Amino acid sequence: MAFRVAILFVLVCGGCSPLLQAQNLPDWLLPSENGRDFYIQGKVHLKSDSSVTDGEVEIIRYAADTLKHKFRTEDGFYEFFLHPDFTYKVIFRHTFTDAKPIIVDTHGPEEKAWKRGFALLLDIYLERVPDGFSRQLLAEPYGRIIYNPRERLFEPDAAYSSQQMSRWVDELERVSH
Repeated sequence: MAFRVAILFVLVCGGCSPLLQAQNLPDWLLPSENGRDFYIQGKVHLKSDSSVTDGEVEIIRYAADTLKHKFRTEDGFYEFFLHPDFTYKVIFRHTFTDAKPIIVDTHGPEEKAWKRGFALLLDIYLERVPDGFSRQLLAEPYGRIIYNPRERLFEPDAAYSSQQMSRWVDELERVSH
């Protein structure tokens, strides 16, 4: 799997961190005044040796007023806040690898669940795929983060991730023959 997720149980946000300031994030990726936030942080790694690497993160918020923002990671680290009731596409890139898009859907939690906020640690492993690898498959989201009402948290959509991993394995096998 090209991304690893761990849940953060403590949400730390008492103002903007130096990293948030360095990323020069727009308001729609910063903590909201009402505290209804989904905080995401992580590191970008190279899959070949698991080293942390600088990269680019692009976030697209889909709505009537689709918004986009790109920023560079700081020593591989990134962080941002998402807000409720939007679908976001987060694309991770590095000069020597192929882009890795992830969908994050913030629909689902009841209003009272948002009062304490949500947090997620999302480490991404980027890789260069062989020549001939399906460009269509590369463009599709590799993973999807959704709300699990039973657990009352955001987590990877296991069925979707398993399906995509299987498709990647099949495609890697196809291009290696």
